[in-house]
Amino acid sequence: LAVAEDGSVLAWGRASRGQLGYGDTLPRASPTLIQKAFFKNSRVKAVWAGHSSSGAATEDGACFTWGDGSAFQLGTGDTKASAIPRQVETLSREVIVAGAAGCRHMLALTDCGMVFGWGSCRFGAHGGGASAIGKPAVEVRSPAMIASLMEHNIIEVAAGHSHSMARTDAGVVLGWGCNLYGQLGVSRASVSRSQGSSDGHDPGVCIDEAVELAISRDADKKAVSIACGDWHTLVVTAHSE
Repeated sequence: LAVAEDGSVLAWGRASRGQLGYGDTLPRASPTLIQKAFFKNSRVKAVWAGHSSSGAATEDGACFTWGDGSAFQLGTGDTKASAIPRQVETLSREVIVAGAAGCRHMLALTDCGMVFGWGSCRFGAHGGGASAIGKPAVEVRSPAMIASLMEHNIIEVAAGHSHSMARTDAGVVLGWGCNLYGQLGVSRASVSRSQGSSDGHDPGVCIDEAVELAISRDADKKAVSIACGDWHTLVVTAHSE
């Protein structure tokens, strides 16, 4: 996905679940414009893409999602796939400025630094509760505020396959969800039982609440950017490390 200077959106690649937003499931080999009418003729300022779902925020703060909805990751209250962008009505009172999408979950960031999450919460990916490895995933059908981030002013979010990250205005980085490969940047031993999943499994693997990365405590390592792959995370510091 890409946003053009005029606020239009282009998409290309695979479209098996309608994630390109054209109204069909045909792949595109080159960037193609999504109809502006699908965004209610509003200019788009931010887009994000997950495994088979996509999202966008318009200049007036509306949130649109499309693609695979099998785990409620579109935030529209059902599991239907959508080949065209649909507005997330439950966020209509919020001003959405950015978002992120994982494999089966999605995040939205508001203009006042709050983060909402929805979809599959396997491993605690969206911060609203977790299921352990080997257990059925639990889904949250509509956007819910992530309580463990409320004390922070979040300015950036990122999502991997089953984990999520956030960056504050103070350069602090927090993560939650799957930590099976250490992608949250914290050791399993450092995670308390109360922070981990409540089903008796290793709390360092499934983390329900946002935990702070150790580098955030170093004044010389203030984070200026974050990014997630499926099973790993990157952080850029103010000193370009």
